[in-house]
Formats: sequence, C-alpha cells, structure tokens
Amino acid sequence: DDIATLAAGEDPMLHIRNQLADAINKLNSQRLFYQLHGLFGTALTTNKLDLAKAAGSGAAEANYLTGANVAQARALLGERGDELDTLIVHPNVGFYLYQVGLLTFSSSSLTSGGAITWGGGGVGVGASSIGQFAGMNVIMDSQVNAVQPGSSGHIKEYYCYLVKSGTIMEGVQQDLRIEADRNILSKQDVLSVDYHTAYHVMGTSYGSTDNPTNSVLGNKDNWTATYNVDLIPMVQLTVNTPLDTSTL
Repeated sequence: DDIATLAAGEDPMLHIRNQLADAINKLNSQRLFYQLHGLFGTALTTNKLDLAKAAGSGAAEANYLTGANVAQARALLGERGDELDTLIVHPNVGFYLYQVGLLTFSSSSLTSGGAITWGGGGVGVGASSIGQFAGMNVIMDSQVNAVQPGSSGHIKEYYCYLVKSGTIMEGVQQDLRIEADRNILSKQDVLSVDYHTAYHVMGTSYGSTDNPTNSVLGNKDNWTATYNVDLIPMVQLTVNTPLDTSTL
C-alpha cells in the first residue's frame, strides 16, 4: 500500500473503502434478481407477460418496451396495476427509451405536403438517461436477467420488472461491520467486512435451506405465494430491444 501510494500518489485502501458500498449493492442486486427469477417461475407466474420475439430476428416495436406494452402489463393486476411506480430494466432496454426520447418530428421534404417522418433531432431529451417512463421511475441495472429462449439461436430477451414501492423489503440480521488492521511488517492495511441482509417480496414465502446460494434462490420450486397473487404489486414483462440483436 505504501509503495503504491509513493508511486501513484493514491491511497489504494481509501479507494477500496470508497468502492465498498457499490460492491455490496451489486452483490445484493444480483441476489435479488436470482430471487425474482425463482418467484416468477411458479409463485407469480400469472403476473408475467412475455411479448418478446422468440426467433433469430424479426423483432419490432410490438416486441420492445413501449407505453402500450407497459399498459398491457399493468392490466394483469386489474385496478391495482395503477399502483406500479418503479420500472427496473437492463441498460440495453433502458437506453432504447433514451433513443426513443431523442426522436423528433421532421420532414423528408421541404416542399409543401412533404411526408412527416421520425428523425434524431435530439430536442426530446436533455439528459443522458431516462428518469421516468410511463408514469414510473426507471432503474437500470446490468444484472437484470437476460432470458435464455427455449431454442438456440434466438435473439436475446430481457425481463423488465414493474413494482410498487415497498413491495421488496430488506431485512438486516446484523449491521454492516468494517474492521481495519495494519500489518507493519508488510506495510499493508487489511480490511474485513461483514454484512447479513436479505431481500423479500411481501406476499411470498421461501421454503428451502438457510443461507441459500443464488442458484437456490433462483429455483422456482423453493417459492410459493402466501395470498392472492393479484395482491402482490409486481409484474414481469419480457421484451426485446433493438440495441441488442445478438442471439443466445
């Protein structure tokens, strides 16, 4: 550590401490998305809508994340669909919304009666990301599940989660503990971190081993609904995106 500080003028341990919160959030998010995959496998299967194109190509607007598709997903919950206020998407889906926001009306001809077309003028969006879409706050996370289609060679499909705030709760068994020590012989600092947390979707029940791995959380057989699923304000919408036409 001391040598690195002398050579680069930076404190590597300080950098690690600054990155600690982001690292823990990343691990927690990864665990949550495995859990959601398991939940929508069985317990919440009626709360999901698949509008993605299952083929090697040919996806169009009807298969993308649009206002019309969000409305259709909300309708799965009936009148409670209006309670959904948060949209969690993969960046490949989120930046498609950004792309759409940049589109403006333009004309292909300066003469009178020229056809109106879409152009990339850019006046529609003044920020580099989309904060809201279809009445929901947008959260982008690269760990959001990309779907393996049922047949090889299909273009990628992405899960989008429509959620009501407060549906996903966090339980803390023990507060975050950070301990630091100094090895004077090697001139190194040592950092030890302990945290014990769990996410839970209200209205669902987990029924497997303690301290589960991500694969155990992603197993659909380990989850059940404790009351009517239309009372659980969460919907999974599966879409394609033109920003990723690669195949799986």
